[in-house]
Amino acid sequence: MQSKHALIILLFSITIFTSFKNTPDYQEPTVKSENVTPNSNDPDGLVGKWMMEGDPETYIDLRSNGAVIEKSIGEPLERYWSIKEKKLCLKASLASDSEVCIEYVLEQDILTLTINKMRLQYIRAKK
Repeated sequence: MQSKHALIILLFSITIFTSFKNTPDYQEPTVKSENVTPNSNDPDGLVGKWMMEGDPETYIDLRSNGAVIEKSIGEPLERYWSIKEKKLCLKASLASDSEVCIEYVLEQDILTLTINKMRLQYIRAKK
């Protein structure tokens, strides 16, 4: 339950620091390759789908082109990611200057995100 609260805090923080438009009718997020620069800042092999431990319906899908599909409560959201100063940084749009950067540790197929001293564990999804 604590990890759910931490994820909600993360999503709330991202929402506060960024602006994005939610459409009333859900459409599968799409990434236009001409608008996204491939993410060459993947030194630790973060690319892939990561499911929250104990809740496979909550996940983050870090894509090699710099896009991320994030799902926790509600419909999946498309965002963008990068690595800066050894932190995983997320922002709502490429044009946005606001981003949230999170400490992370990757050990084999376990990704641990630390948000306000709370640790959230994600497991790499099997292909």
